[in-house]
Amino acid sequence: MKRSYFIFLFAAMAIFLTTGCAYGSTISLTANTIQLEKASTYDINIIGKRSGLTYYWTTSNSNVVHVNDKNGKIIALNEGEASVTCTITGAALKKIKLTCKIVVGENKEGPQLKKTALSLKVDEQFDINIAKKIAKSNYRWITSNEAVIKINASNGAVTAVGKGDAKVTCTITAPDKYIFVLNCLINVAENNIIWEDDFNAAVIDSTKWDYEYGYVRNSELQKYTNRIDNAFIQDGNLIIKALKDANGNWTSASLHTNNKLEIGNARIEARIKLPKESGAFPAFWMLGADFEEDYSKLWYLGDSWPDAREIDIIEAFGDVVNVQGGVFYKASSSATSLSHNSGRSQDIDITQFHTYAIEKSDKTINFYCDNNLYYSNVIMDDGLKEPFFLLLNLAVGASGGIPNQNISEMEMVVDYVRVTVLEGDPVTKPEVITLDKDTIYGKVNEIKKINDKLLPIDVQNRTVIWKSSDPNVATVYGGNVHMKNRGSCIITATTYNGVSATCKVICN
Repeated sequence: MKRSYFIFLFAAMAIFLTTGCAYGSTISLTANTIQLEKASTYDINIIGKRSGLTYYWTTSNSNVVHVNDKNGKIIALNEGEASVTCTITGAALKKIKLTCKIVVGENKEGPQLKKTALSLKVDEQFDINIAKKIAKSNYRWITSNEAVIKINASNGAVTAVGKGDAKVTCTITAPDKYIFVLNCLINVAENNIIWEDDFNAAVIDSTKWDYEYGYVRNSELQKYTNRIDNAFIQDGNLIIKALKDANGNWTSASLHTNNKLEIGNARIEARIKLPKESGAFPAFWMLGADFEEDYSKLWYLGDSWPDAREIDIIEAFGDVVNVQGGVFYKASSSATSLSHNSGRSQDIDITQFHTYAIEKSDKTINFYCDNNLYYSNVIMDDGLKEPFFLLLNLAVGASGGIPNQNISEMEMVVDYVRVTVLEGDPVTKPEVITLDKDTIYGKVNEIKKINDKLLPIDVQNRTVIWKSSDPNVATVYGGNVHMKNRGSCIITATTYNGVSATCKVICN
């Protein structure tokens, strides 16, 4: 029986191979034409492939395309055109040849990825997308390294999941089996960014910045406002503009991140153009987060300035050729004013963009101008180890000198502000928040302070958002509870990543 079966099978195959019509109509290549980039690969493959036959692959131009003679996998070597042929033979020695055209190089008229190279951070997402799509085509996306890039196979949306390099390939099968193979090379770096603002929105981001108001310090000439002519976004930059009106009065802007961003140990940097007019007193600086003031209501609600400390990432004073950076700190626990240590940068043209930065740890605060270390402060005061918030402002007068009477405006231009982890440190997020009180008691118009503690202790983003369940009983700003009316409410403190703790307030 077995012998009869094999004789029948052999005869059937012989008939099949000798009738080229039946054979040719049931077997074909997966592509008629393939357009791909240099160094790309593609597995042509066969539709209707049968066992018992021999498949042998060749290329018409080995300088353009290399082909594996056993399986049809091609590698694009150089720009140009070539034909890849699969020769199929069987027991009856009837040969069938199937040919595919290979084009290596860019087809400017065909579909193209909108990004062919991309740098991402871990956890960042991006939609690569396609220009010049072809109707009635199939699009298939794959990644070369799923430990680095995960991809939506149907639409090309990628998520960076690990550090390293990956190639994302989109294979487009157009009508008539015209195939395009498009690649995007992606490098993923460790996500060391804690917070940033690149000012590419239409308006200043109110979730990141608040304003100071009025005349706030140093007997300066300007009144701070939130007017759009004093602070606005233009061409991807934050513009802070000081303006003098017809009566000789100056207005300007001071932006801060108090209760929106409060930072522990980290690198804080900004790329800034500074004004050089006489009277200009611009600064990129930090205040201790315990210096609490409800700027919108102009209530002084918090600790004294000496208890807050100050870090000046940079200041400039009128017509100068460098910037100054330094710290204000308490020289002793009984000090009623702050001592000052500082240094000056190398000579620069402050009217051009420069990158100003500090790197703050528990031991030192290092000050940089264009990555040039120009001053290092060894921390002797524990207050400098506490969280700080950021400020950007353009003052007029005081340390900037007296403005020339012919000057009516000056401006500070900020390209970006960025907070990143110190080199070698991981991004650490809050896991626990505790409050130093479970319940507080007070009388109407009293102010009580609630202190918070975050764990682990090396958390970089130490922002805590405070909220009262009943503002008619008590309001809260930065942990300072202002008793309003008799009753009770709950104060909730929440970290930026959603960890929270509560305290009950009873107002008599």
